Amino acid sequence: MTTQIARDELALSRAVMYRFLSLACAYPTHEACATLRELAPGAREAASSFDARIETAVRQLAERVATTDDETIERAHTAAFTMTTSEMCPTHETAYTAKHLFQVTEQMADVAGFYRAFGVDPQGERPDSLAMELEFAYLLALKEAYAIEHHGPAKVALCRKAERAFLHDHLGRWGGAVAARMIVRDPDGIIGATGELLDAFLALEQRHLRSGAPAPLPEKPYRPDEDDDRDAPCMAGKLAGGDDDEE
Repeated sequence: MTTQIARDELALSRAVMYRFLSLACAYPTHEACATLRELAPGAREAASSFDARIETAVRQLAERVATTDDETIERAHTAAFTMTTSEMCPTHETAYTAKHLFQVTEQMADVAGFYRAFGVDPQGERPDSLAMELEFAYLLALKEAYAIEHHGPAKVALCRKAERAFLHDHLGRWGGAVAARMIVRDPDGIIGATGELLDAFLALEQRHLRSGAPAPLPEKPYRPDEDDDRDAPCMAGKLAGGDDDEE
């Protein structure tokens, strides 16, 4: 039977993994790179709580972080994701999950609702960005660890419910898809190593939280430069300001 201390440690180890991934996926400012390097030893220690695939992925990413200078990391990030929205490897959820423009708005509002429920302000970031969603998952795992130590089962269950729902509805639904693209875009570099860890850790989280199979991704996600009128004429009219049905 898992002890309370072990449960605390596991939740904290999960939080460290999410934080490490969030920093690795964020835009690599000098401050972000410095923090990533500071966190790498702790991530390697936390990885011992998981399976060999996670340990290997963390070690490889930590080694690249330690041996790659800030400018090279920035160039790799820009090459993989571009300075705007990458068509080859977008790093926001709705680029993978939304079929129509109205779904973009709907899904971003749902993500923002999770954040509001836990007092999180994206502060200008897209709520559905990969780094932001990973940072939020870090917060949830941290809250679970605190609840295990300081509160009763009800608070722990509340945290787990939120973690499970967020993974099922959002991060776990598209994280594997973006991870696969990261690996293809930079197979031998820091972005590819981040993708390897992201894919391995999200797969483990889905098993750990028993979040269930997420809804399949659409074969043809919505792109802003495409004409959505063919697929959602009524909604397109409303979004354009049309109120022909009203007197």
